[in-house]
Amino acid sequence: MTVFDRLEAQLLDAHPNRARRGLPRPAPRRVVAFAAAVAAVAVVAVAALSAGSSSAPRPDAAAAPGAPLPGTMVAVLNAGAPSGSAGRIAGRLGRHGFSISIVDNAKIAQCTGTLVYFRPGRSASAFRVAQILGKVTLLPIDRTVLREAQGKLADVIVVLGKPA
Repeated sequence: MTVFDRLEAQLLDAHPNRARRGLPRPAPRRVVAFAAAVAAVAVVAVAALSAGSSSAPRPDAAAAPGAPLPGTMVAVLNAGAPSGSAGRIAGRLGRHGFSISIVDNAKIAQCTGTLVYFRPGRSASAFRVAQILGKVTLLPIDRTVLREAQGKLADVIVVLGKPA
């Protein structure tokens, strides 16, 4: 006789009008099988929810990884890079889905390195340009750079300077 059986007997002695209720005890195999099934469902749910997630932050939520925002216009200006560099860079960006609005020499003073300017809301496209070109500096667009783009519609302006 177990401790629980003794307690039940004592309760029945104290309350003689109560009927003895025997609770069925689950078989140990059933308990183990149920626990295994619950664990399997939990593992599948976690795997399904985490599939395709990424911990890397994206510049703009609307942009798909590796693709420019639809209708992104890019101006490519040469400010000290070797001759023909602006055309080559424009061709490379065009192959990646960007629309090129202008390819020209910059009228501002020469600079060192490559600068990528972007309009508000187009940081994802500028980030993609930076991925394609490699070592660049990303900056928000300013009036001087807009004048350099000669009034053309440009969401992203690439200024190619002398190699560092």
